[in-house]
Amino acid sequence: MFSSFLILFFSLAVYIPVESQLGEGINELRVRGIKLVKYPNIKNYWFSEIPEGRDLMTNILLSRISSPVSRTSIRIDSTNVVHPSGFIRYEKNPVSIIVEPIAKFGENAVWPKEKFKGKFAADYERAFIRLANPTFSGIFGRERFALGPSSRYNLLLSGYSPPLDGGFLSYEGNKFKLSFIFSRLEDVKDETLKFVGDTVHTDMAIASRFMSVRRIDFLPKNWINIGLSELVIFGGPSGFPSLYYLNPIALSYPYEYVNKSANHNIFWDIDFRLDFKNMALYGEFLMDDFQYGKDPQNEPNHIGFLAGVEIADPLKIKKTFLWVEYTRATRWLYNHFVPWQKYEYTGYPIGHPQGSDFDELFTKITYHLNTKLDFYGKCAYTRHGAGKIDDIWPVPESPRKSGTYFPDDNFLLSPVDNYLDLRLGVNIFKPIRLQNFEIMATFSGEVGFCKPSYKDYFPVFNASFIFGKF
Repeated sequence: MFSSFLILFFSLAVYIPVESQLGEGINELRVRGIKLVKYPNIKNYWFSEIPEGRDLMTNILLSRISSPVSRTSIRIDSTNVVHPSGFIRYEKNPVSIIVEPIAKFGENAVWPKEKFKGKFAADYERAFIRLANPTFSGIFGRERFALGPSSRYNLLLSGYSPPLDGGFLSYEGNKFKLSFIFSRLEDVKDETLKFVGDTVHTDMAIASRFMSVRRIDFLPKNWINIGLSELVIFGGPSGFPSLYYLNPIALSYPYEYVNKSANHNIFWDIDFRLDFKNMALYGEFLMDDFQYGKDPQNEPNHIGFLAGVEIADPLKIKKTFLWVEYTRATRWLYNHFVPWQKYEYTGYPIGHPQGSDFDELFTKITYHLNTKLDFYGKCAYTRHGAGKIDDIWPVPESPRKSGTYFPDDNFLLSPVDNYLDLRLGVNIFKPIRLQNFEIMATFSGEVGFCKPSYKDYFPVFNASFIFGKF
């Protein structure tokens, strides 16, 4: 049954969106020796061929990878919120068109928020056209993207914020890949720039916001992936400032250095993934602002990093997969003294969803019982300081004034909240054979307890149901 199910994939490119749990399976397959994607630190995933499995475990994981023509999804969580969505796909080489509307019934902080007649919220999760061949690819429209090695959340571009409207271009060589993202963010209305002990008035009424990302991935060996990225938030009351930002290759840092009037929020990021036999190591280092020398006003480095390890069959326990990850962000990471350059999109962090001033240790272990059933347990321990992305810049910046300083507490500003999140879950994959097509029914559910700030535990429940036609 599964052999006939897999044959259908060869006529349709396999597409794994950023938020799909199958992304974890793609990384586990790499650890087990099967590399479905050449550059795993760029998400979403597209690939055209599914190889034969090497053993029972890789065959189990490969049997679940799907590329649906249409899909219906329902997600339910413990805040009594239901998220139904539909997925429609058209493909005729080299064109792919994907449309996925989404709705939300109930109240929580997750996008989308605006309700229709006070009853439900609705929007497009994605709606784009893709043109691709083995060398070039372009996505135009609305889509989610993530950059970095983690299957969970990365620091530069996590895919957590609402989907981006714009374009994604890439060129792939033998040992490298160039990528470029351009997106128009929401407008910002603000008439003052407020600082501690100082207020600078401007004539700004409405500021336009944009984001561009330039990235190069290297593949010096088939087990080494290295990525270098520059992300820029820019804009202002005058609208689109320069066509330079549409250059997919030239960096923005030299432009800002030469053009003193340019005012950007520039992030530099390096990430890597090393795949060994039955184990992978990965990491990411994000620089929002890095001090080359001692700053006279005590401005610290605004940085974040994450490090992780993935192990197949730890302690020789067959059909298990262990994943451990640590993430840390300093107090002023993502922050900026100019309102339209803060690292948010419609109020949601573009980077890590925890924002700034936190660290987190995450662990997950999965047991694959068979082709249809997984059991897993996961634990996240988080410390979050009082620092926020939208905090007021602690010193006047236009221009800076003597006698003002950044505080010494650059990490975990008091009071610090502590969170412990423990969960047990199950994944069920059930192919259903009908007369002319197959349906893959997927159920994922988890229950657990979350303990915020060492207060009372409260229960959590999450479940999702997916039916896809292939």
